[in-house]
Amino acid sequence: MNKTLKILFYLLLACVGIVAISAAYIQIKGIPNYPYAPGAEIEQLKVPADNLMIERGAKIAALLCNECHMGSDGKLSGKIMTDAPKEFGKIATLNITHDTVHGIGNWTDGEIYYFLRTGIRKDGSWSPPFMPKFPLMADEEVKSVIAWLRSNDPKLEASDKEYPPNKPNFLMKFLNIVAFFPPPLPKQ
Repeated sequence: MNKTLKILFYLLLACVGIVAISAAYIQIKGIPNYPYAPGAEIEQLKVPADNLMIERGAKIAALLCNECHMGSDGKLSGKIMTDAPKEFGKIATLNITHDTVHGIGNWTDGEIYYFLRTGIRKDGSWSPPFMPKFPLMADEEVKSVIAWLRSNDPKLEASDKEYPPNKPNFLMKFLNIVAFFPPPLPKQ
């Protein structure tokens, strides 16, 4: 009996050790990066911007982008998401104005397209699950959003606002390692 208890104790101790090491790994690793691999066709993408595409992109953005990215300055300069569940940690949305330093003013059409489809930025960082990705959206709709992002809409006028990086908590880090992954890029 005494030997059985010792074996059970050591097994329990080993399990606790494995859980502790795994938790430390997750806490230190954080949200993983992914390879940026858009392919030549997407890298060279140039979206033609006509009024119809810009108008369609503005409607899509009104439904999908403006709520989270609208800053206190009336531009899409980002904001701290105070209404996000605390389980996600501290979240700030990014500046998507024409600013070349803090916004997406230096992004190419292909980089925006790839990001909207997969959530992967050119530095390999991945946007967390609360930022929608659009792998199933029609190609023309994604291009309409890009056309609108390039437009002279006052909400997109350059803003130098920048929020501190997101601070995901342990739960968000864990989910990004075991459950949430970038969606595949749709076949062209």
